Amino acid sequence: MKITGARLKGFLAEPDPATCRVLIHGPDRGLVRERAEAMVMSGAGDVNDPFRVAELTLESLKSDPALLADEARAFSFSGGRRVIRIRNATDALTEAFKDFLDGDPGDALV
Repeated sequence: MKITGARLKGFLAEPDPATCRVLIHGPDRGLVRERAEAMVMSGAGDVNDPFRVAELTLESLKSDPALLADEARAFSFSGGRRVIRIRNATDALTEAFKDFLDGDPGDALV
């Protein structure tokens, strides 16, 4: 499903629980960051909740490709849906994402 800017507010207000993977991209890095934070808030309620939000980077996934699947399948200590945010992803992670999407992706919003 593609969620354009016009439909984003509605999705953030009532996220579809069946949506587990979201790619936010664009030429405006500030807008991408703003929308990513809004997506984390809609999924976890607080971008700083250490039990529900995990932040992964290009470097951490390159050194441990299984980390994404591990985080996506982990349960929140405090209950609720987990959100996995990946910062600075590039094409270098294509294979890691293919492997992740081909396997059991878990219930987290990635």
